[in-house]
Amino acid sequence: ETARIAVLNSGNLRIHNVQ
Repeated sequence: ETARIAVLNSGNLRIHNVQ
């Protein structure tokens, strides 16, 4: 479960960077 959250977090950071 922690790994899944880490992946989602990475995606969120990437989206934030684009915006």
